[in-house]
Amino acid sequence: MRSWKAILGLAALIGALGLSACKKKEKDEDHHHSPQGGSQTQGRWVQLGHARGRLDTTYHADLFAELPIGQDTLTEGYYRFRVTVRKGTTPYLRSDVKFLPMMYMTSGPHSCPVEQPEGPAQDGFYYGAAFFMMPTMPNQPWKFHVAIGTADTIDFTLQVNPHPKGWVRRGRQFGNPNNPRYLYEMKLPRIAVGVQEVSFYVYRRDMSRPATDPAAFPAATNITQIELLTWMPSMDHDGGPGTQHATPVQGKPGRFDGQVPFNMTGDWWVIATFKENQTVIGRDTFAFEF
Repeated sequence: MRSWKAILGLAALIGALGLSACKKKEKDEDHHHSPQGGSQTQGRWVQLGHARGRLDTTYHADLFAELPIGQDTLTEGYYRFRVTVRKGTTPYLRSDVKFLPMMYMTSGPHSCPVEQPEGPAQDGFYYGAAFFMMPTMPNQPWKFHVAIGTADTIDFTLQVNPHPKGWVRRGRQFGNPNNPRYLYEMKLPRIAVGVQEVSFYVYRRDMSRPATDPAAFPAATNITQIELLTWMPSMDHDGGPGTQHATPVQGKPGRFDGQVPFNMTGDWWVIATFKENQTVIGRDTFAFEF
C-alpha cells in the first residue's frame, strides 16, 4: 500500500500539472443503501466532478459528496464522500485508493481530518469522509486528491462555502494555550419545537505532524462526553425535558450523538461542555433563532 510520504510527494507536483474537472452534476439517491453507514439525516449523493489522472489519463474517477436535502454546495464541516475509479473502461477495485484533501493557502498548504476508504464496497465505490475546517478563499483553493496506489493521483478542485450558521470552529484551545487545538462542528439537522437529534464531530491538531498530513488531525478520542443544555436567553429558561448528553458513537471516532429539546420558537443557545472523564476541557455556545 502506498505510504503517505509518497502521496504527499505527489501532492507537491500539483502546482506544475493541470487539473481536469467537469461541472457538478446532481444525482438523487437514497443514502441508506450505501455501505459503511449513513448520515444522521436523509441526504443525496451529488456528483462534484469527473477527472483524469495527471500522469496517466487512462485513469479517471467520479467524485460524489453526500449533501443534505435542500443543500447543493459544500460548506465548512463534515461530509461523506464516495469515488469510483476506472482505468479505461475497467473498474479499479484494489484496496490502495486514498483520499487527500488539501487547502493551498498562501501561507502554506494544510490537510484536514479524513476518514480513509477501506477498499471498494460491493457497489464499486470507495467511501470515506473529510472535515473542512475553513472555506475556500480567493486564490486559496481546496483540492481533493485521490491517490491510486503507486500508479497515479486524480485531482478535483472543490468550492467550500462558509457554514451558513457559523457552527464550525477551528483552533479552539478553550482559553489555555497549553491545551490541544480543537476543531469541531455541531450538526442540528432539524431545528423545530420538540426533542431533536444533534451530533458533534470533534478533532484535534497533533503538532508533532506536518499540517499536510491528514494524520495531524486525529479524532478527539480523549473527550468522553459533551454535556448539553438548551437555553432561551430572552425568556431566561431552558428547553424543557428530553436532553441526552452527546456520547461517542461506536465505530465512528470523533462523532458524538445526543438530543436537545426546544419547547417554543424564539432565540436559543445550545451550550456544549466538553469533558474528559470528569474534567471539563471547555465550553462553547451555538446561538440561533427559529
